[in-house]
Amino acid sequence: MMESTTQDQEAIRTWMQNTQHAEDMGIMMRKNHDFMQEMMMEMINDPNIILQMLGHMSENPEVMGQMQEIIRGNMMDDKMMHP
Repeated sequence: MMESTTQDQEAIRTWMQNTQHAEDMGIMMRKNHDFMQEMMMEMINDPNIILQMLGHMSENPEVMGQMQEIIRGNMMDDKMMHP
């Protein structure tokens, strides 16, 4: 299904315009660890996506704050687990 969808540019445009897709992707990533890993690696390995994310964070203080909270939370978890 994914392969046929990626070949159909109109289907991709329609899918991307539907804001429900972000929630659907979140659900799929929570349910399927391998899919989540694949999506994360795709984003991490694509310099264009990294630039977009950095731009988004710098333009939106709320997003930057959320990322800082996530990082702080992870650091606190690490300190508690590995004193």
